[in-house]
Amino acid sequence: MHGFCSFTATLMRTEAGSLRAGSDVKQHRSKDRRLPPNTDRDQMIGPDYPDNESERQRAVERYHILDTLPETQYDNITALMAHIADTPVSLITMLDHQRNFLKSHHGVPFSESPRNISFCGHAILSDQPITVVEDASVDPRFCSNPLVTDHGIRFYAGVPLCTPDNFRLGTLCIFDIVPRTLAPATQVALTTLAAQVEALLQQRITNFELTRLQQILEKKNEQLLLFGQALSHDLKSPLINIAYSADALLSTHPQTLSDTATDSLKAILATATTTCRYADSLLNFYSSDALLEVDAEEIFLDNLLDELDMISCQSSAKPVILTSDSNLETLVTRRAAFLQILVNLATNAIKYNDKSSVSLTFTATEDDTHYYFSLTDNSCGIPTDKIDHIFDRHTRIRPTDSNADGNGTISGYGLGLCTVKKLVNELQGTISASSTEGVGSTFSFSIQKTTPASRVARSAVAA
Repeated sequence: MHGFCSFTATLMRTEAGSLRAGSDVKQHRSKDRRLPPNTDRDQMIGPDYPDNESERQRAVERYHILDTLPETQYDNITALMAHIADTPVSLITMLDHQRNFLKSHHGVPFSESPRNISFCGHAILSDQPITVVEDASVDPRFCSNPLVTDHGIRFYAGVPLCTPDNFRLGTLCIFDIVPRTLAPATQVALTTLAAQVEALLQQRITNFELTRLQQILEKKNEQLLLFGQALSHDLKSPLINIAYSADALLSTHPQTLSDTATDSLKAILATATTTCRYADSLLNFYSSDALLEVDAEEIFLDNLLDELDMISCQSSAKPVILTSDSNLETLVTRRAAFLQILVNLATNAIKYNDKSSVSLTFTATEDDTHYYFSLTDNSCGIPTDKIDHIFDRHTRIRPTDSNADGNGTISGYGLGLCTVKKLVNELQGTISASSTEGVGSTFSFSIQKTTPASRVARSAVAA
């Protein structure tokens, strides 16, 4: 409590009996400064604990504010309150077990004080919205309090800071070293700013809860990704063996198999192959967030399209012709995420294609804030009743597709375009589709421009 000594010394009156200026300050005459009869100056009346102290203490701890560093939004409030009230000290206090923690301490250099001598301990017990002590030297509760006898405190006013379930955490309060009254306008300011502190505290607990939930979700997502990887591996291994065996039987003993056996083996081969694709799609969907964790970088578009062309050709049994109509040489984005968007769109065009070759036409433009892209294909097109739902999870463009597998089996599970939309949204863009059945489809999407991480780093160093 030595901080009050230095604080008091700097504020002592230069002339005996003179008071600080301010409309709230009124001199108390000597007859008003006498203690009530039978008052023991040597016996301080410390604050009691509330009946619900255990629950109140848990409420304080729920806000995770004890022993935290100063924060500007709280310090601004105490500075403003001290200015409005024309007092040297304004505090935001939190009553802990045995101490008064000062979350903001305008006018004093310390961050806690003993609870048993605190004015705020009395304030949280009061039924009044504001506790005002005009002259602590004549108040039986405080006349022998060391804050009064040793450090010269005379005036106090505090408003309890309450939780939505009415637990009193602490106060917003003001102190002075001269007796005074509190003007009505200052009372309004004190209660209004106390409400603002309560709002900040509620925002704090909301942010803390959101952070906790985010951590839980990140852990769940990590577990889900690990599960998906294990599932993909454990599911694909036997399916690949089944597909290999079925294909081997069809290839090495075609003459000895009956038509029924041949059809059954083809169905087994198609189902195993398709289920492997599903396992890959499932894994790609749940691991797509990892693509967004990579920093944005400058990309040469021609190089990226060459990579897309190579991937498309490897994925198709038909010739793939990729053409580009763009004057855009470079773009800045997350490379892996952008390439995954193009690969998924191209794969869909290959999967749902009934032509002798696959045609893909890519366009790119830009404005001040976004890049704009389109990929047009010559696929069999999207049915009218599916066009509004193609980006929904598990929406299949067609229930069966004999052109993709040759057996009329299901060739997709509706995760590819869902992943595309998810990535586009995360890149701060939009996507849409248009299609003519039997002719083809066009997917148009945008992504927001950003600054390469390397350039941001250089700017920070320069600054």
